[in-house]
Amino acid sequence: MTADPREDRLPKWAQTALASERSKSAALEREIGKMRETVEWSRISYGDLYGFPQYIPDERYGPQRVRFTVEGEQSSKYHETGDIEVSMPEAGVLELRGSRSLVLRPHVSNVLRVSLRKWSEW
Repeated sequence: MTADPREDRLPKWAQTALASERSKSAALEREIGKMRETVEWSRISYGDLYGFPQYIPDERYGPQRVRFTVEGEQSSKYHETGDIEVSMPEAGVLELRGSRSLVLRPHVSNVLRVSLRKWSEW
């Protein structure tokens, strides 16, 4: 990123801060570029799915699971958070596991919403 010509009129500390932020930004851009080069296409992706998806390396139909914490805060104890895990045990099949019972609600013809059963509903 090029510097704005008006930056010469800023105090030195502000010029230094902007240069530092540009340097950090450039380093992060390089890291993102490396990540995109090292992780090839896989069946698991996230982010901007139609522009620049981020791929997660996957094992063909196996134990790899993606966890979504949908309730609570970060915890090392699985039962203290509301988690839903998704895996693909075989071709064409997704398996969902919840830390509690799952509630499945049709939304539209090609969307299914999944949530955890509330403790109060037990």
